[in-house]
Amino acid sequence: MTQRQTLLPPGGIQACRPWPHALVSGAWRPALNDVLGGRPSLWVGERRFASLMPDGALLVDGGEESKSPGNLVDLVESLIRSGLTRDRVVVAVGGGATSDLVGFAAASALRGVDWIAVPTTLLAAVDASIGGKTGVNLGAGKNLLGAFHQPLATIIDAHFWQTLDRAELRSGVAEIFKTALLSPSLLTRILACSTIEDTFVLAPEVAATKLDVVAADPVEKGLRQVLNLGHTLGHALESQGAGRLRHGEAVAIGLAAVLRLAHPQAALIIAKLQALGLPTELPLWAQPGDLAERMMKDKKSTAQGLRIVVPQADGACELWLDVAPSLLLS
Repeated sequence: MTQRQTLLPPGGIQACRPWPHALVSGAWRPALNDVLGGRPSLWVGERRFASLMPDGALLVDGGEESKSPGNLVDLVESLIRSGLTRDRVVVAVGGGATSDLVGFAAASALRGVDWIAVPTTLLAAVDASIGGKTGVNLGAGKNLLGAFHQPLATIIDAHFWQTLDRAELRSGVAEIFKTALLSPSLLTRILACSTIEDTFVLAPEVAATKLDVVAADPVEKGLRQVLNLGHTLGHALESQGAGRLRHGEAVAIGLAAVLRLAHPQAALIIAKLQALGLPTELPLWAQPGDLAERMMKDKKSTAQGLRIVVPQADGACELWLDVAPSLLLS
């Protein structure tokens, strides 16, 4: 039988204790220098940004395929060969997969060194680079090998987004929607957006809202579970699709599935997701039986069933326990 626990009461997330140096907006190089404060650094950047990297920087491919245990070990060895010491700061420049990989390398090398994230995608700016979740994928599923390792700072510069294609931007919008469900004022404002570009103005507030959640629950023992909205089904779809869905597209389908369970504005919110070009139904290639198995292997599941976060009215969220996977697939 499904059990329910309140994770977030009506009214949505409230501002929590300060989180020093967690978020810096603006021109990224001056902001980065301010955070480093003269400390020596080692940079790891995606190859597409090689021209922005200093001499001696390490280059990685980026993308979800790069998040493998083998690439993690290679990166740690490369950092150490490049002179990594405990006083140096690792700087990660790239999308969400890169911040996941580099952040975990920083957590692992020399039993943990400081790092800074410079996200270059909208998705990474509002989600992956914030909160200290780092990790790589295993054959059994996404992000099953990892650690909580908070960056010294996440430096967001919207100029990077000008180079992104529409699909990549839509992927970021899905994560903006996820966080907006935790705040009545944010939800009202995103429902008023008519274009993807309209949502960009919400990015700093969305990032700050996620930081409020992380500050209250850094290692996901309670409240922080609200940030898993849409991700149980989303991760299973992303894994099964093997590149046919971007992360945000898979999350959008997952969000629609949990919205339909209890949210009084489900139809309105799902219609807005669709209007902004995001999918909200299982793709034709999806195999429900396999998706059910993948969800049961998710790190948030239990032997009795799934643990899913279900949004309610006015920013509230419940944690549903021992849920049958079929509930999200109907």
